[in-house]
Amino acid sequence: MNKKEQSKKNTSSLNSTNQNGQETFENADIILDEIKNLLPAKWTAHPAADNPKKSIITIIILISAGIVSAWYMNSLWWGIFAVGILFLGLSRYFIPTEYSIDMAGIRERFLGHERVSSWRSFGRAKKAGKFILLSPYEKPSILDRFRGWNIYVPDEKIANLIVSLVKMANSKN
Repeated sequence: MNKKEQSKKNTSSLNSTNQNGQETFENADIILDEIKNLLPAKWTAHPAADNPKKSIITIIILISAGIVSAWYMNSLWWGIFAVGILFLGLSRYFIPTEYSIDMAGIRERFLGHERVSSWRSFGRAKKAGKFILLSPYEKPSILDRFRGWNIYVPDEKIANLIVSLVKMANSKN
Protein backbone atom coordinates (compact mmCIF):
# COMPACT_ATOMS: atom_id res chain seq x y z
CA MET A 1 0.00 0.00 0.00
CA ASN A 2 1.53 3.34 -1.01
CA LYS A 3 1.55 6.51 1.12
CA LYS A 4 -1.46 8.15 -0.58
CA GLU A 5 -3.66 5.06 -0.14
CA GLN A 6 -2.57 4.76 3.50
CA SER A 7 -3.32 8.45 4.07
CA LYS A 8 -6.80 8.05 2.55
CA LYS A 9 -7.45 5.01 4.76
CA ASN A 10 -6.30 6.86 7.91
CA THR A 11 -8.45 9.91 7.25
CA SER A 12 -11.61 8.41 5.79
CA SER A 13 -13.22 7.83 9.18
CA LEU A 14 -13.00 11.54 10.01
CA ASN A 15 -14.46 12.84 6.78
CA SER A 16 -17.80 14.62 6.58
CA THR A 17 -19.42 16.90 4.02
CA ASN A 18 -19.94 20.64 4.42
CA GLN A 19 -22.85 22.73 3.03
CA ASN A 20 -21.17 23.08 -0.37
CA GLY A 21 -20.76 19.33 -0.75
CA GLN A 22 -17.00 19.53 -0.10
CA GLU A 23 -15.36 16.88 2.04
CA THR A 24 -14.07 18.20 5.39
CA PHE A 25 -12.70 16.83 8.64
CA GLU A 26 -14.79 16.87 11.77
CA ASN A 27 -13.75 19.67 14.16
CA ALA A 28 -11.48 21.19 11.49
CA ASP A 29 -11.70 24.47 9.61
CA ILE A 30 -10.17 23.37 6.33
CA ILE A 31 -11.51 21.18 3.53
CA LEU A 32 -9.91 17.89 2.56
CA ASP A 33 -8.91 19.09 -0.93
CA GLU A 34 -6.92 21.95 0.60
CA ILE A 35 -5.11 19.54 2.91
CA LYS A 36 -4.20 17.27 0.00
CA ASN A 37 -2.90 20.25 -2.00
CA LEU A 38 -0.83 21.71 0.85
CA LEU A 39 0.77 18.54 2.24
CA PRO A 40 3.57 17.75 2.62
CA ALA A 41 4.72 21.31 3.35
CA LYS A 42 8.18 22.65 4.13
CA TRP A 43 9.30 26.14 5.05
CA THR A 44 12.16 27.97 6.69
CA ALA A 45 11.38 30.33 9.53
CA HIS A 46 13.80 33.23 9.77
CA PRO A 47 12.16 36.10 11.68
CA ALA A 48 15.25 38.33 11.50
CA ALA A 49 15.19 38.28 7.69
CA ASP A 50 11.44 38.95 7.63
CA ASN A 51 11.71 41.96 9.98
CA PRO A 52 14.81 43.99 8.97
CA LYS A 53 13.90 47.09 11.04
CA LYS A 54 13.37 45.06 14.20
CA SER A 55 16.59 43.16 13.48
CA ILE A 56 18.64 46.35 13.24
CA ILE A 57 17.19 47.62 16.52
CA THR A 58 17.88 44.26 18.17
CA ILE A 59 21.50 44.24 16.96
CA ILE A 60 22.00 47.79 18.23
CA ILE A 61 20.65 46.75 21.65
CA LEU A 62 22.93 43.68 21.70
CA ILE A 63 26.01 45.73 20.90
CA SER A 64 25.01 48.42 23.39
CA ALA A 65 24.60 45.83 26.13
CA GLY A 66 28.07 44.50 25.29
CA ILE A 67 29.61 47.99 25.42
CA VAL A 68 27.92 48.80 28.75
CA SER A 69 29.01 45.44 30.21
CA ALA A 70 32.59 45.92 29.05
CA TRP A 71 32.69 49.47 30.44
CA TYR A 72 31.08 48.60 33.77
CA MET A 73 33.23 45.52 34.39
CA ASN A 74 36.41 47.15 32.96
CA SER A 75 36.98 44.13 30.70
CA LEU A 76 36.36 43.53 27.02
CA TRP A 77 35.71 39.84 27.78
CA TRP A 78 32.61 40.65 29.86
CA GLY A 79 31.24 42.65 26.94
CA ILE A 80 31.84 39.77 24.55
CA PHE A 81 30.31 37.37 27.07
CA ALA A 82 27.18 39.55 27.44
CA VAL A 83 26.70 39.76 23.66
CA GLY A 84 27.20 35.99 23.35
CA ILE A 85 24.64 35.17 26.06
CA LEU A 86 22.08 37.59 24.59
CA PHE A 87 22.66 36.17 21.09
CA LEU A 88 22.11 32.62 22.37
CA GLY A 89 18.86 33.74 23.98
CA LEU A 90 17.74 35.23 20.67
CA SER A 91 19.10 32.45 18.46
CA ARG A 92 15.63 31.40 17.25
CA TYR A 93 15.20 34.93 15.94
CA PHE A 94 18.58 35.23 14.20
CA ILE A 95 19.24 31.66 12.97
CA PRO A 96 16.89 29.98 10.45
CA THR A 97 14.75 27.02 11.53
CA GLU A 98 13.45 24.47 9.03
CA TYR A 99 9.99 22.96 9.44
CA SER A 100 8.13 20.25 7.56
CA ILE A 101 4.64 18.90 8.13
CA ASP A 102 2.66 15.97 6.81
CA MET A 103 -0.36 13.96 7.94
CA ALA A 104 1.73 12.18 10.59
CA GLY A 105 3.12 15.24 12.36
CA ILE A 106 5.66 18.03 12.40
CA ARG A 107 9.45 18.07 12.12
CA GLU A 108 11.71 20.91 13.24
CA ARG A 109 15.42 21.27 12.44
CA PHE A 110 17.50 23.91 14.25
CA LEU A 111 21.31 24.02 14.44
CA GLY A 112 21.58 20.38 13.39
CA HIS A 113 19.14 19.20 16.07
CA GLU A 114 15.93 17.61 14.85
CA ARG A 115 12.70 17.43 16.84
CA VAL A 116 9.78 15.32 15.60
CA SER A 117 6.29 15.00 17.03
CA SER A 118 2.96 13.57 15.93
CA TRP A 119 -0.20 15.68 15.82
CA ARG A 120 -1.74 13.53 18.57
CA SER A 121 0.89 14.74 21.04
CA PHE A 122 -0.60 18.25 20.90
CA GLY A 123 -3.77 19.08 22.78
CA ARG A 124 -4.42 22.37 21.04
CA ALA A 125 -2.99 24.88 18.60
CA LYS A 126 -3.30 28.61 19.23
CA LYS A 127 -2.54 31.22 16.56
CA ALA A 128 -1.04 34.55 17.59
CA GLY A 129 -0.06 36.64 14.59
CA LYS A 130 2.57 34.75 12.61
CA PHE A 131 3.21 32.36 15.48
CA ILE A 132 1.44 29.18 16.51
CA LEU A 133 1.68 27.62 19.95
CA LEU A 134 1.36 23.84 19.81
CA SER A 135 0.54 22.86 23.38
CA PRO A 136 0.44 19.34 24.81
CA TYR A 137 -2.44 20.50 27.02
CA GLU A 138 -6.05 20.84 25.85
CA LYS A 139 -6.66 23.82 28.14
CA PRO A 140 -4.35 26.80 28.63
CA SER A 141 -1.64 26.06 31.17
CA ILE A 142 1.20 27.96 32.76
CA LEU A 143 3.51 25.28 31.34
CA ASP A 144 2.56 25.99 27.70
CA ARG A 145 5.65 28.15 27.14
CA PHE A 146 7.95 25.42 28.42
CA ARG A 147 6.32 22.22 27.14
CA GLY A 148 4.81 23.52 23.90
CA TRP A 149 6.30 24.39 20.53
CA ASN A 150 6.31 28.01 19.36
CA ILE A 151 6.41 27.98 15.58
CA TYR A 152 6.93 30.94 13.26
CA VAL A 153 4.63 30.43 10.26
CA PRO A 154 4.71 33.29 7.72
CA ASP A 155 2.03 31.72 5.48
CA GLU A 156 -1.60 32.01 6.67
CA LYS A 157 -2.69 28.87 4.76
CA ILE A 158 -0.05 26.74 6.46
CA ALA A 159 -1.02 28.22 9.84
CA ASN A 160 -4.67 27.29 9.30
CA LEU A 161 -3.59 23.85 8.11
CA ILE A 162 -1.58 23.21 11.29
CA VAL A 163 -4.50 24.26 13.49
CA SER A 164 -6.83 21.96 11.52
CA LEU A 165 -4.42 19.01 11.71
CA VAL A 166 -4.22 19.35 15.51
CA LYS A 167 -8.01 19.56 15.76
CA MET A 168 -8.34 16.55 13.46
CA ALA A 169 -5.90 14.49 15.53
CA ASN A 170 -7.79 15.34 18.73
CA SER A 171 -11.16 14.45 17.23
CA LYS A 172 -10.07 10.79 16.97
CA ASN A 173 -10.04 10.41 20.76
